[in-house]
Amino acid sequence: MTRIALVSGGGTGIGRAAAHALADAGHRVVLLGRRAQVLEEAARAINRAVRPDAVVWHAADLREPEEVERAVAKVAAAAGPEDTITTVVNNAGGTTRIRGTALADVAAAWLDEWRRNVLSCVLLTTAALPHLTRSSGARIITVSSVAALRGGGPYGAAKAALHAWTYTLAKELGGLGTANVVAPGYVEGTEFFGDRMTGERRRSLLDATLVGRAARPEGVAGAVRWLASAEAGDVTGQIIQINGGAVLGRG
Repeated sequence: MTRIALVSGGGTGIGRAAAHALADAGHRVVLLGRRAQVLEEAARAINRAVRPDAVVWHAADLREPEEVERAVAKVAAAAGPEDTITTVVNNAGGTTRIRGTALADVAAAWLDEWRRNVLSCVLLTTAALPHLTRSSGARIITVSSVAALRGGGPYGAAKAALHAWTYTLAKELGGLGTANVVAPGYVEGTEFFGDRMTGERRRSLLDATLVGRAARPEGVAGAVRWLASAEAGDVTGQIIQINGGAVLGRG
């Protein structure tokens, strides 16, 4: 049986590193996201590094139910008779700025954060659940943020919602699989900060850690790979922090 892993936001940063790690562990990986060219480039690079058929991709806006249904249906239709979707890595997300103080601006920003960070995960996971629960060993891994633990406006609130949802998923899966969250702190080598990163801000983020350095996408991907493995079968309903000690011991 070929294990199929769906990785949302898999074209760059943490998602791409997670896809690479899962492909290296023997999964057939499907990259999902909105930017076809970025997904294609990521798939090509991982296939060169791992094996020619390790990764495929489908462009889809995971905030839209019809696009999610279509993408998962394509994956299922292309799978062989002994293949099954075993793993979902919910990595798609992002943040937006509140453009003003008018209630309409505030409402738009909060709804956008919710759709990007929560709805995209819920829709993809719900669409994949009938495949995941065909046998035991399902793995649902959701990428959150340290902002969910220490505060961070609408982005932090949206990521915190993923924690509560994951606890529910873990209970619903029971013996059929696991559901966990990986909550990174400051990770270099991603598109997250865009043009908002300054030298002063970077220094502040590094000073907040105990180890004095930023995480890398590959380090977060290592946790994803482990959570997707059989060895992590007894770990469920947990928040795995990767923040260099910036926030201690609570999930």
